[in-house]
Amino acid sequence: MENASLVTHHPSLLTSLRRIITNLFIAFTGAYGLSVSGFLLLRALFGERYGFIALINSYVHLLMIPAAILLPICLLFRRPRLALTQAAPAMAFFTAYITLFLPRASAAPPETARLALLSYNLNAGNQQIDSIEQIIRDANVDVVALQELNPQVAGQLAARLNDLYPYQALHPQEWFDGQGFFSRYPILSDEYWQINLGHQRLEIDWNGTPIVVYNTHPTHPLRGLRFAMDTRTAEIRDLLERASRETHPHFLIGDFNMTDQSQDYARVTARYADAYRAVGWGMGFTFPNFKNSRFGIDFLPALARIDYVFHDPNFTPLAARVWSDSGGSDHYPLYVELSLP
Repeated sequence: MENASLVTHHPSLLTSLRRIITNLFIAFTGAYGLSVSGFLLLRALFGERYGFIALINSYVHLLMIPAAILLPICLLFRRPRLALTQAAPAMAFFTAYITLFLPRASAAPPETARLALLSYNLNAGNQQIDSIEQIIRDANVDVVALQELNPQVAGQLAARLNDLYPYQALHPQEWFDGQGFFSRYPILSDEYWQINLGHQRLEIDWNGTPIVVYNTHPTHPLRGLRFAMDTRTAEIRDLLERASRETHPHFLIGDFNMTDQSQDYARVTARYADAYRAVGWGMGFTFPNFKNSRFGIDFLPALARIDYVFHDPNFTPLAARVWSDSGGSDHYPLYVELSLP
């Protein structure tokens, strides 16, 4: 009789367990959706006026990803009210990133001359020179823009890569403000300056055409427990002001320490095109490589796209991808191909 009683009550136990799981799913999904929707409303009202909004906004792309998955699940299980809580973050994600997952073809004809670029933040403390050299050789690009170049690495790379890049403009520093540039084409001029970190303006002769390159590294806005946008914004404005005076075709390359949801990104893309957004595939995260960060975590993927190539209307982007290895850095290099009709 006791066994029969257990069998009789077993279905009700499963029903109760299913109800509990369903209620927890509804509660957590609803709370998540309403929270992210509330943040998007705050961002729309105040922009990045307040530090906590700017900080969250730097990684809001990660907060929007679950909604893009949960929205169809809610609709599939006929939970329209719950789906409504996911609508704002899901639509924000699709609006910002859906094109990065669609097939796209370059507008340039196959015979167009290509200028291949590599933007590579080495990490100031990185001494894995063999790995760095191998990445640069494997990329086999025309110009390499380096950030956080220290004197030890600069001296080694200058000698080792001279066969590939006879034209070099290196400004190594002991801290994070070292910059460097390797080129297969003659460097006509080179200027280095510091605001917070290092910046570099170069003019190269690409088969008789002068091209201006800004190898830049605006500072990260995180200052201890304070997220201050003013320092990075000031550097972005200085960069745009300098570039506004250019009469030659030019592009901006480097570690910008900003994500594509930030207002500083909007300032840059109001005047320049983002090469990866035009022809890259996927989210294009370049930072951080947790394995080579101070955390030493192997299994976590990169979380943000902060390394860019921005170009003026003279150029057409042909290809863009994130390099698969970082050579001991906490950044993955960014590979881009541009054409100049």
